Amino acid sequence: MEAIKELQDIENSLFRAVDFIEQFLPDENDTTKLVKLTQPQKDAIDSIQYGFPLSHFDFREIDEPPRGVVMIWPRQTGKTSGCGYAADALLFLKPGCKIGIIAATEKQSRKLFNKIKKVLKNSIFWDYVIKKTLRVDFLETIQGSFVECWPCTDGIEGSTYDFLFIDEAALMDENIIFQSAMPTVTHGTRWIMLSTPKGPKGKFIEYYDKGLATRPVICNHCNEHFPQAAFNVERFPHGKIPIDEMHNCPFCGKKDYRYGVGQFSVPYVDPWNDGLRKPKYVKQLLDEAGWSPTARQEYLGEIISDASMVFLSEWLKNCTNTQLKNLFRASNKINYVLGIDYGRKHDASCFYVTHRDERTGKIILDYGLTVAGEFDEHKTYKYIREKLMKVIQVFNPVWVVPDATGMGDPLVEMLEEDITRIRRNGMPVKTQIFDNRNNQKGYIISRTSKPELVGNLISLFQRGMIRIPPTAEVEMGYLREELLRFECEDIAGSDYIKFGTQTFHDDRVIALALSCWGHRRRPTMVDKIKIRGVKYKPLEENYEGGSLFT
Repeated sequence: MEAIKELQDIENSLFRAVDFIEQFLPDENDTTKLVKLTQPQKDAIDSIQYGFPLSHFDFREIDEPPRGVVMIWPRQTGKTSGCGYAADALLFLKPGCKIGIIAATEKQSRKLFNKIKKVLKNSIFWDYVIKKTLRVDFLETIQGSFVECWPCTDGIEGSTYDFLFIDEAALMDENIIFQSAMPTVTHGTRWIMLSTPKGPKGKFIEYYDKGLATRPVICNHCNEHFPQAAFNVERFPHGKIPIDEMHNCPFCGKKDYRYGVGQFSVPYVDPWNDGLRKPKYVKQLLDEAGWSPTARQEYLGEIISDASMVFLSEWLKNCTNTQLKNLFRASNKINYVLGIDYGRKHDASCFYVTHRDERTGKIILDYGLTVAGEFDEHKTYKYIREKLMKVIQVFNPVWVVPDATGMGDPLVEMLEEDITRIRRNGMPVKTQIFDNRNNQKGYIISRTSKPELVGNLISLFQRGMIRIPPTAEVEMGYLREELLRFECEDIAGSDYIKFGTQTFHDDRVIALALSCWGHRRRPTMVDKIKIRGVKYKPLEENYEGGSLFT
């Protein structure tokens, strides 16, 4: 019986890539063992080979398999590895098979290529690979099959492939994808786009949505096929059906449906049950990142469709306290933090004051002031300086967190002199200037520090750990508009996310972010300090949720 089973396994392996892979190919992470594919990987590999997963369909159900596969999966769920294994199998199951790989950068395309090469190198099939080629981006077998990789350039034009893998498609130049890369598989079998999502726009997302929307709905009892429009459902889920809104089948009266294959194959992975990551670990990653839109894209594979893609309107609604007012009034029992975004060119200068509620630990926005832009008659530093010093004298913040980037440098120096001067004039201010670099006062906004700064504000809104006044307060209406129109941009070929937008002001957002950042550090003070005639002693604990003073 074992011999019969072994023979059957070999026969299956000569037909289906999934069986070939699990019978013969080593695990890329432990080459002493054969790979064990997850179910989502099996469905993806079937979709690459046949255009549909064999776990859901048989060949009699499919008239014309899709020529395109669109995979939007989270990070670390095995999409790139699955595609690598599929390419390894196809090289030998289809003699003469020509496989191309293109990605946003040469490094990214080489990453998938190296996965393919590593698995073959540790398998029994390495003897069938021609070793004499001098190209580091090309691998050929004695059967005439080959795989080669390209960066995102039009150099791929003129090539011809049976299978084309477009890795990190969401980061690629669409002109290269559709004008240079896709034509290379015109006479081939299938193209495969794979990526984590990077926002709701672009042809990659459009193809994905089309693949979902064109799936027919099939009754499992009578096998009748229906378009999705036949059901009064606002939005079908990617995963299993039926759902409550669906009516019973008009032919058999049953309510038992599944999806068919649409214009493009869209193999699905459940981010909470992907076969590689434990749900507890996924939740931990999201908690650490504050469930920000970027984190949800990376770890859940969500396509964030909110207009801002950074600050969601539902967060702002949940974090608005209608009892709060934008008042130029302070309490000497509260420790305030002041964030300052100095205006540049047409930008305004913004001052935002916050404090942390001792009972709940939430950050409260107390006051926001914006001094108008460059062409306003009051836009002189003398006027800005007067307004700023009044804010400091009224709120007496423990930290002032100014943007010290660019023209902010000399202004921060002047601010330090002004604070020293009012101390000498007898006002017992406790204010210190925050710094994020040891040799320079103020907050330096850089490629590294800006994502941290904005990420902290995103986390506060997402977790409901900040409270802002309602839009009935005029300044808060402008703040809300800036938050909703604040954007981020993915830089092609890198993991860097550029926050901010060139099409709308973000001064208030940055001022609020700076103020909130100041709550992350406890000021350095003497043992006792006299403020407004009362002695206070600093607490020795970290300042993370209560008063600084006893």
